[in-house]
Amino acid sequence: MPEHLRATYIRRLERALPLPEGERDAAIEEIEGHLEDAIGALRREGLPAALAEYRSLERLGTPERLAEELAAAHRTPRNVLIATGVGLRVAVGTALWSFIAVGAVLFTVGIAFVALYVLAQRLIPFPRVDLGSDASSTLIAGAVAISGYAVGRAVVPPVAIAARRRPAAARPIILLVGGGLAAWIGLTWLRQPWSIEGAIVVALLPAWFTLGVLAPRLVPLWLPSRRVIGGIALMAIVLSVVGLSVAGPGTPAGEAVEREVDPATEFGVIAPFDHSFGPPLEMIPTAPQTVPIDSGSGRITWYQQWALSRPDALAGWQDVHVEVWASPALMRMDGSLIDHATGPLASAPLSVLARRASASLSFEALPNYGFYHLAVVGTDPDGERQLAAWPGFRQWTWVGTPLEFFVAILG
Repeated sequence: MPEHLRATYIRRLERALPLPEGERDAAIEEIEGHLEDAIGALRREGLPAALAEYRSLERLGTPERLAEELAAAHRTPRNVLIATGVGLRVAVGTALWSFIAVGAVLFTVGIAFVALYVLAQRLIPFPRVDLGSDASSTLIAGAVAISGYAVGRAVVPPVAIAARRRPAAARPIILLVGGGLAAWIGLTWLRQPWSIEGAIVVALLPAWFTLGVLAPRLVPLWLPSRRVIGGIALMAIVLSVVGLSVAGPGTPAGEAVEREVDPATEFGVIAPFDHSFGPPLEMIPTAPQTVPIDSGSGRITWYQQWALSRPDALAGWQDVHVEVWASPALMRMDGSLIDHATGPLASAPLSVLARRASASLSFEALPNYGFYHLAVVGTDPDGERQLAAWPGFRQWTWVGTPLEFFVAILG
């Protein structure tokens, strides 16, 4: 019989025993004392030392079964509350630190890439590429995914010990409760101007958490220390300064587009505009906006007023109303102002009283669109669809949760 049989048994029991360190040490000491007594009794009956040790261990059963019995003896209803508190503490602490650490690393990598891109463009001219449209969404989504995996990987051992249960027995309830919380957080907590990729990655937070719980060794996860994070932040500042110095003075706006903007052509898609004698309507300052902020999700209400250029300016006009058109930016890289593919988002009749005209309408904000143009459209006395005023614009950045993002793009 191997001499190390008892030591091997005790090591397996220690690994399988889901108790806090103090309770585990006391339980192991008690089992070792029980073994000594059992072996001594069998030796006094005349059994050899090796056989006495074997029989004593055999009576105890497997280390895993004994560990479960010992844990059950230490288990009380209060352990459920303790395990819940431990799980929340570990999850919040791991999530915050991993999000900060990973976000700092990803941000620094992004800054380094932009600096290299700017330097390469100065040395070897090549067509411009939009580097920043989805950068924020991508960085945040990546940090959230890694944080979810880190939480899933970290939460099982301490919760299992606090509950006095084996990790295999604790995982199902951790997956059920943690996965539900991850789904709630991933869909309804973070408000950003999401891209479709970023929203999907964040909405899959339960999957990243589940992966951490079930496959904790799948990805070697290293989280830097506070000193390393400070070094990374300093590197990001240095790279930002280098990038700005290499880029030099800002690029004139005219060089950022491929062609000049012709508003008459752009808004001619909505309706032609014969401005030989001036527009029939002239925009005037509006009353306070119903929605006083310039970002968010949901519906936007827009109220606008115009002044008639002369009392009979709209004489003979029919079906005069307002339409809202969207654009991703005030001026896109191709020089266009509006996105013709979306068509009008909303329309409302124009109200005319004496020398004043006004209209109010509401429409759903669109993800990935930052500007909206309000055009007054009608049929002139010659029977042609015309613009009665130069369109005004309003800046509104869509910001919302991943759930609101999906509702917006599907609606």
